[in-house]
Amino acid sequence: MIPFKTGPIAKATSPLKLFEYMSSGKQVVCTRDMIECAGFAGVYLSKSKSDFCQKIKLALARQQSVGLLKLIKHQAQSNTWQKRASQISDKIQQIDKHQNIQATILRFRNFLANNLPPLRQLIQERDQLLLEKNNLKIEIFKRKLILKQR
Repeated sequence: MIPFKTGPIAKATSPLKLFEYMSSGKQVVCTRDMIECAGFAGVYLSKSKSDFCQKIKLALARQQSVGLLKLIKHQAQSNTWQKRASQISDKIQQIDKHQNIQATILRFRNFLANNLPPLRQLIQERDQLLLEKNNLKIEIFKRKLILKQR
């Protein structure tokens, strides 16, 4: 779940949490202003508080869909830091054809080589914590639903 207060900040935010949840095979429910979250399979934008709850129920109903979970993980793998760094590097190389910035590219690659492994470790540790927290939230929500049904 990525509940964000509606407004300009939400509209301009690209939450890292989205790809962290997706990398763990989780569907994501967001508030409607999270425009950057739109267009991904397994990501549901809600229009209101009641719609947010409906989207959570929808995600819970689809949590056993093997095809959807594979697609979600594929999307996450397509949006890793390494993929993004590679895209940036590719753009820099395109610019290099027109300008002499080889030294900048080398510094950038060295920066990535020196900083990606520690970042990857931090992200993996954070992913685990977020996964545990998300599973707890889902469990609490399920229990509330069961109590309401009684």
